[in-house]
Amino acid sequence: MSDTPADTHPRLVGFPQKVQDDYKRYMETKDSGDLSTFVLSALGFLSEDSDGVEALSSAPDDTKLIEQSVIDSLAVAELMFLLEDLFEFSIDDEKMREMETVGDLKAIADDLNNQKGTPSE
Repeated sequence: MSDTPADTHPRLVGFPQKVQDDYKRYMETKDSGDLSTFVLSALGFLSEDSDGVEALSSAPDDTKLIEQSVIDSLAVAELMFLLEDLFEFSIDDEKMREMETVGDLKAIADDLNNQKGTPSE
């Protein structure tokens, strides 16, 4: 028998409860602020530096993600794949390569929030 709650998205199994709760909150509200919270908490887990990622929530949009040693390119790729799986949309490879700043990350989250259709359940 599984310890995973029935309402947990299969793609989030193994993620900390906070990440799962942030996802559920966004799914209930569809608020862009809740989406940003989810994206940052997922990134914190994927990068194994939740303190550094937490600081990004108040960082200026021109803050470089990788140069600030907050995340590495693997964490960025994993985050993009996670978002694609959860929300059934595709992020252009060029756009993913160009994602360097907090503002770029927010722009992708905004694009996602503005997507039509329903996320995968």
